[in-house]
Amino acid sequence: MGTNSAEFCAHVINNCYQVLSILYMAMAQAVDCLQIANQLAPATKAQYAAIRAIMPTIVEDKPFYEQLAQIETYLRSKK
Repeated sequence: MGTNSAEFCAHVINNCYQVLSILYMAMAQAVDCLQIANQLAPATKAQYAAIRAIMPTIVEDKPFYEQLAQIETYLRSKK
């Protein structure tokens, strides 16, 4: 029972990183749409810049799975 719980927990954590990657992408896009990058706090601006280094502003709809994987890798490295 404990092993099953640990495996389920690991699966949930992996899913959370994927959801956070989408959230970071959406927040960076919102900052661009609202044109408020210069109003961000220093720590937030650093996160925004890191995401924009991985993925530029979205101007056309296309698959973003590669960029999302890169954002996920970035988030996993921030421990």
